[in-house]
Amino acid sequence: MSSTSKVAVPPSPNWYSSQISDVSRDGELYAYASHSYVVVVRPGTGEVLHQLAGHKGRVTSLTFLRGRGKYARHFLVTGSRDKTLIVWDAYSGKPIRAMSGHRSEIGALESFHEGEGASESRFFVGDFVSVDSSGWAFHWDVCSPEKPLHKIQLPQTFSGALCTFDCGTVSSSEHLLRGREGRDLHLIRNLLCYGTVSGEVCLVDVESQDVVQTWRPHSGSVCQVRSQVEGPNLLIMSTCKSGEIKVYAGRSEGGVLLDDVSAAIVLTPDQRLTANERARNWASSVYISGGENDKSARSILVTDLKGQIWKWNMAEGVSKGVGAAPFIAHHNRPIFRMDAMPGGGLLSCSMDRQVACFSANGSAQWAVRGFGGHAQCVCASGSQGKLAVACGDSTIRVYGDSLTAEAEQSRGLKEVQFLWNGLQNVSFSWMSFHPKQDDLLVFSTEGGDGIGVYNLFLGRVTYMSTRMGIQHAELRKEQTASFGEILLSPPTLYTLQSGKLLAWHKDVRQWGEMHTSKVRQEVDFSVCTRRTEGGGGSDTEVRAFSFSSSGKYLVLATESNDIHIFHDQEELQSANGGERNEQKASLFKPLSAKWYHLVSVSREGLSIDSDISCVSAGHETKTDDGGERLDIFAGYQDGSVLYERVVTSAGNHQCKKILIVLPQAHKARVRSIVFNSHLGDHWASVAQGEPSIKVWCGPNEESGSEGAGATLGSITLEGHHASVLSLCWSSVSPRCLYSASEDQSLRLWECWSGVGEH
Repeated sequence: MSSTSKVAVPPSPNWYSSQISDVSRDGELYAYASHSYVVVVRPGTGEVLHQLAGHKGRVTSLTFLRGRGKYARHFLVTGSRDKTLIVWDAYSGKPIRAMSGHRSEIGALESFHEGEGASESRFFVGDFVSVDSSGWAFHWDVCSPEKPLHKIQLPQTFSGALCTFDCGTVSSSEHLLRGREGRDLHLIRNLLCYGTVSGEVCLVDVESQDVVQTWRPHSGSVCQVRSQVEGPNLLIMSTCKSGEIKVYAGRSEGGVLLDDVSAAIVLTPDQRLTANERARNWASSVYISGGENDKSARSILVTDLKGQIWKWNMAEGVSKGVGAAPFIAHHNRPIFRMDAMPGGGLLSCSMDRQVACFSANGSAQWAVRGFGGHAQCVCASGSQGKLAVACGDSTIRVYGDSLTAEAEQSRGLKEVQFLWNGLQNVSFSWMSFHPKQDDLLVFSTEGGDGIGVYNLFLGRVTYMSTRMGIQHAELRKEQTASFGEILLSPPTLYTLQSGKLLAWHKDVRQWGEMHTSKVRQEVDFSVCTRRTEGGGGSDTEVRAFSFSSSGKYLVLATESNDIHIFHDQEELQSANGGERNEQKASLFKPLSAKWYHLVSVSREGLSIDSDISCVSAGHETKTDDGGERLDIFAGYQDGSVLYERVVTSAGNHQCKKILIVLPQAHKARVRSIVFNSHLGDHWASVAQGEPSIKVWCGPNEESGSEGAGATLGSITLEGHHASVLSLCWSSVSPRCLYSASEDQSLRLWECWSGVGEH
């Protein structure tokens, strides 16, 4: 077996930092911080190349190196709350080296820019500065990572806003910065510009540690500073959380002169919010140079506090902000960072959890909304090609489950619905599309509220059951609910609660208009299970359950770790010429009388000394003699896996069983096993805390029918950086599997079987 994978939905960008993203000098790579990871994207297509994992804490800042050597253009430096720095080759996704020395979390990172011809200097690879929360700034040379070149103590009021100066287009005579009254001369490339929480902006020389200039443009905290060398002018843009942007311009007189600093432009794009509202938000700005051939395109882009991007035309000079107008209205929450691409275009990270790319004229090229929390449940709809993901931020995202057109261009899945109405404070343990109505999502909750129904057409929760005294620990088990009797209209929903199997009946036309007392019935299988031979222990409580694809067979794993298989009696009567009432067959009779006990598998004689954690039943397949074959997988607490093939003969219901035991196939408790209804003999399993997935292919017909030499094909899927939480096979492509992980990404896997697709 073999496989390929890609990120279908990347994790969302981090909040409240102007250092969370950056674009490489050549514009080929874009990176943004997401939790303790870094996502590397191709800006042109939106394709996710890598999800870099190496930090133990939240990534707080990152920067691409600005050295002009060809090997340095894709070098990325990241800083984290774990007080460490990591240098990556972002193109290959591999770490180059780790650097340490800070005693508190890294608050900001910025690369020093290299001038033309700098590849011959010691800055061939590039150097950068890192600042921690205590105000210590370390100047590093990537080629000498043992200790920093310089250490500077910045004030503890440092706000995290940091920038350096690109002197690549500055002539040698303009490469100096003159201080007040022209008495001090400093190299622009050695300067560090930073903001404070009290609204000050300061320039400091890294090597001499001289404070070159200080001014106070804002009354509130500075959240971003940006610099731009444009001809003879040195522009410094400062942005505060209230949305105010001020641009300062120094002039060239044998070097750039900064005397008494005064604002050249003051931009306030949104004054509709109160002072308290503005203080809780964020703003960003970026300068668009337009290049030497199109100076009329020079402009400043500024975000307001509601996510709109405004454009100030700078064609009439640096001292005038002319033609202020709304430019892009894609986001609906504050934007934390904008990055301009070298060839034109804009990239943005927003509080609405989106990363977006826009062309030079403001049109959206691509946008991806990440998850606001762990993807707790994933399910697919067979008839409409939809994929639903229930997230830890009490929302449900619905995507188009398609591998053609847009998905083949590696931009990930297209989000078609974002569900939140009525889901506040809901934590999900299971979710499924209704088998008969694809506009209904049915879910169970971890908080003890039981079953809920979300109507996609109405855009709201239409039913939420009352509290049923469900134990929190029980609902954390993965197999808490499932639809059975798929052929019935309406089908019955079964839930596992405190060791009891409950059936939820619906005898009304519209799902969601039901009362708990009328629809819930406990299924008592104790009489059936006591008729089995061997065993031992109590068989009155259910550990796990699963239905076959059509719902004809019900598989139970009981407290004594025996596996019991039940057959739908109405299916037996229908097969023998009897009539079946599809509308009311299971609504008005005890459920224990509905199910015929077919066969049991006792734990005695098995080389597994552990408790069953989950089971999964497959297709019912007709045999040559008129009987049926049913394949079952079971997972155990110690990571073992049991494969069972049960073959029934026609008429007398005699069975023969084939068992394959794989001791400790996983390293921890098997938390979930999902069956591929398209390929038939394929399952996928995942264990507690493991970032990898195992895909199993059942034995072929010859070995399975004889019972001798039967083996299982398998492959291990590796790509996630944290525990996999949920699995779901695609509803439109037989070979594709979706996996959701604690790294807050959704991956799409495509698997091929070496024994054929059967």
